[in-house]
Order: sequence, then C-alpha cells, then structure tokens
Amino acid sequence: IHKRVFHALMKAEQESAAGREKDDSALAPANYRAELVGEDECHGRACYVLALRPKRDDKYLLTGRVWIDKEDFAIAKVEGEPVKSPSFWVEHAHLVREYQRIGRFWLPMMDQTECRIRFVGEYLLRIRYFDYHVTAQE
Repeated sequence: IHKRVFHALMKAEQESAAGREKDDSALAPANYRAELVGEDECHGRACYVLALRPKRDDKYLLTGRVWIDKEDFAIAKVEGEPVKSPSFWVEHAHLVREYQRIGRFWLPMMDQTECRIRFVGEYLLRIRYFDYHVTAQE
C-alpha cells in the first residue's frame, strides 16, 4: 500500500507544489469557479466559505470548499475530493488542508487524506506541521 498508493499521492502533491503543475492546481480563476455559500469559523477566526468547482478534469484539482479568513483574505482551510483519482489503487479520497496564522504569515498546519484503497479498505494519512520559526530578514 505504502509503495503503490502513498508514493503516488506524495508524488502528485510534490508535482502540484512545483513547476507548471503549481499553476495548474492553484486556487485561481483559471482553474476554478467559486461561489460564496456561507460563513463559518475556522480555528476561532471568522471566514467566508466558497464552493469550488473545477473548470476541467485534472488530478491536481478538487471539487470542494475553501474557507477564506475575513480579516486577512487568506486561505484558512481547503477541503474536497480530487476530480480524478491520483492512482488506480485509490477508489475515493477526501482531502483537508488547514492553515494557521503565524505572525503575518499563513502556513500549513495539517494535511489529512482519507482514502478508500482498492482491495484493502479505508486508510488515513495525516501530516501535522509545527514548530515554525519565522525570523526577520535583514
């Protein structure tokens, strides 16, 4: 499972964070139609909630929702399912990425992927980000 499934998921995540795939997966008008569907709190901060509808079928795009901080207009949380499966082995995946404000910056706090793996069953991958050190550049 680890070799066949999570290496594929991690590779897709690395590709979406760099190069052309970064632009192809960005939460931007070129990739998504967004619609305001409500308001909610995320980690004690007031947020707008937008529904995301991808403009094309792409393994780097999600159908889901995004929480936008009302004060900073920063992404506080993204949740959804990939439009296309990143692997033959993954029958279904639900992704959640949460951000935290550290000083003036919004940085990843947690990634969680709940998968249904073909022939295996349910699987959960959770990554927590912590112990950030933000220093002033001289």
